[in-house]
Amino acid sequence: MSSKVPRFSTGTYIRWRLVKPLKEESCRWECVDRRWVSLSIGRAAEAGKVVVEDNAGKRELADSYDSALALAKTWRT
Repeated sequence: MSSKVPRFSTGTYIRWRLVKPLKEESCRWECVDRRWVSLSIGRAAEAGKVVVEDNAGKRELADSYDSALALAKTWRT
């Protein structure tokens, strides 16, 4: 094994970090295993909603930013 490869001893805990959001996103979390969850403000027919998305294609609308943050937190656990 190369010494340049980082080792993570996470057990059942998986590391997530808040990273710079992509173009249309408000915020984005990425995991050490390359999964991600993002929030964005709804547009057009979704105006007034917050869109929660992940790398697997899961997508849900939330009525408030607080509820979107809570939903995103459940997706990251």
